[in-house]
Amino acid sequence: MFRAFFLTFLLGVALFAGIAWLGYRSGSGSAVTGALKSEPLLNSTETAGWSEPDSFMGWKFGENLRAQLSTCSPNWISSRTPCIEDMVKDTFEIKNVYVGDRKLGIVYARQISNRLEQITVVFPSDRYSEISSLFLERYGKPSTTKTETRKFQAGATLSSNVMKWVGKNVNIVLQERGDKANEGLAFYSTVTWRATKEAENKRQAQEAVKGL
Repeated sequence: MFRAFFLTFLLGVALFAGIAWLGYRSGSGSAVTGALKSEPLLNSTETAGWSEPDSFMGWKFGENLRAQLSTCSPNWISSRTPCIEDMVKDTFEIKNVYVGDRKLGIVYARQISNRLEQITVVFPSDRYSEISSLFLERYGKPSTTKTETRKFQAGATLSSNVMKWVGKNVNIVLQERGDKANEGLAFYSTVTWRATKEAENKRQAQEAVKGL
C-alpha cells in the first residue's frame, strides 16, 4: 500500500513539474527566448574582445534616468550641463551631450518601468568616420562589421557601414545611415529592452493575423 502511494506521489510531482515548465515556456520565458534569437548574446569568452558598458556617458542602464539627470531649465541651451526633456511616455531627449568640445548628436533615451534600457543617438552621416573612431576607441573591436546597400525616398542608393558590438546585457549598433541618407544612428539596447520589443512585435503580429 505504501509503495502504491509513493508511486502516485512521484507521478503527481512529475505532472506538476511538466505543467509548470509549459507555463513558463508560453509566458514571459518565451519573450526572452525570442529576443535572444533575434539579438544573439555572446558568452564571456566571445565578448572579451570589447569593453561592454553598463552605462551611457556615465548614466547607468537599469536605473531611473530621472534620478541621474535633472529636467532641462528654460535656458538649457546656454549651458553645457546635460539635462532631460520629456517627449512621450517613458521617452526623453538628453540635451547637451558633448564629447570633448563637440556635441555628440541628438540623444534619445527610453525607459521600461522607470529604468533606462535604450539609447538612440542621431548624428550627421558625414561624421560617421569620427563617431566610429570614438566607438572603436571606447569599446574596442566590434563583434561584426558589414556594409549594407540602402535605398532612400529620393531614389538614391547608397552604401552604409554597420558595426555591432554584442554583449551579455548591452548590444550596440552603429550605422552610417539610418532612415535618412544624411543621418547616422547609434543604438544601445539592454536584454530587457530587446525582450520587451520582441514580445510587442509578437503580440502585434498575432493581432494582425486576427484581422485576416
